[in-house]
Amino acid sequence: MTPDTGEDLLQKAISLEDLHIIKERTNRIAEIETKGKQVRVTTPHGMDITFSIEGRVAIPISPLADTPLAVAPFYAEAAIAPVEGTTEGSVVCDSFVEGWKYVLQKPIRFEVKRGRAQVDTISSDIPEQAERFRKLITKDEMANNCAAELGIGTSHIVPGDDLTGYMLDKARIGHIHIACGRNYDIGGKSDSLIHVDIEMTQATITIDDVTVMEKGVLKI
Repeated sequence: MTPDTGEDLLQKAISLEDLHIIKERTNRIAEIETKGKQVRVTTPHGMDITFSIEGRVAIPISPLADTPLAVAPFYAEAAIAPVEGTTEGSVVCDSFVEGWKYVLQKPIRFEVKRGRAQVDTISSDIPEQAERFRKLITKDEMANNCAAELGIGTSHIVPGDDLTGYMLDKARIGHIHIACGRNYDIGGKSDSLIHVDIEMTQATITIDDVTVMEKGVLKI
């Protein structure tokens, strides 16, 4: 899951109490997602999007979860596939793009209309970064499907305090990610060559009338 996932990391002690806390927390958020209809996500960096999750079933991923996706030490998130064509607003990725293996020095911004990332609106203070992301989400017809996923990190035991830009960071409690591209394998209807997660910090998430997270702090 990260280039450092080896014996040293895997031998770090994890208490059974921590695992049960993470499982309960993840299941609780997934239940709210499954029952929810409308989501709004904002961040202090300028992100502000809305989308529907009505009729979609969330997937709780944790070390003790009975999940069809993955079970791994330290990793946990509550994931759901938004309804295709419903996302509207501005996306600001201030943390990292999965697979790039580094934390962004400057955010990537783009607009989403009717569930599609608008390629001509992609921008960054680092032009090469914007162009790299543009190429990524134009690999096929559905690569710019956005948001393909909403993932809410639920693990308080991810090793290290600093972001590294690797996959394990997505599991950190208080962090979220959305995806572009494929989501049929998590309950959606979109197929694509890619499923790329982009991570955000300090997010506020409202599902219907429930504030699940406020400025990066889980409220449930």
